Amino acid sequence: MIKANQLRIGNAVCDPIGLDKMVSIEVLQNIRKGLKYTGIPISPDILEKCGLKKELFEMSGCEVWHVPNTLWRVARSYRDENEYKLWHERISPPTWNLKTLAYLHELQNIIYALTGNEIKFNP
Repeated sequence: MIKANQLRIGNAVCDPIGLDKMVSIEVLQNIRKGLKYTGIPISPDILEKCGLKKELFEMSGCEVWHVPNTLWRVARSYRDENEYKLWHERISPPTWNLKTLAYLHELQNIIYALTGNEIKFNP
C-alpha cells in the first residue's frame, strides 16, 4: 500500500480496482481516507510506455534503458529480472547504482528530484 507522502501529482499508480491512474488531489485525498492504491511494478513494458529506450548494448549482465533527455539509465539484472537499478551513464558498471527501484512512482520521483524532468506514463 502506498502512502500519500510517497506520491506527487502526476505519478502513476493502480487504484483499488486495478486501473492505472495518474495521481491527482482527489487520489491523494482517497489514500488519506484509507482507499488502497498500489504501485505499478517496473517492467520492460512499463519502461517503454514511459518513453525509455532500450539500449542496444548490455552492461555487467544487465539490460539497459535510457531515461530521455538525461544521463540516467535504468538497468535490469539478468540474475533477478525484477531488480531495476538507477545509475548514471558516467558511472560504470551499473552495479554501482544510486537506487534499487521496484515501482514506477519511485522512478518518476527520483528522476524529477535529480533532473527536474517528468517521466510521463502512457498506458
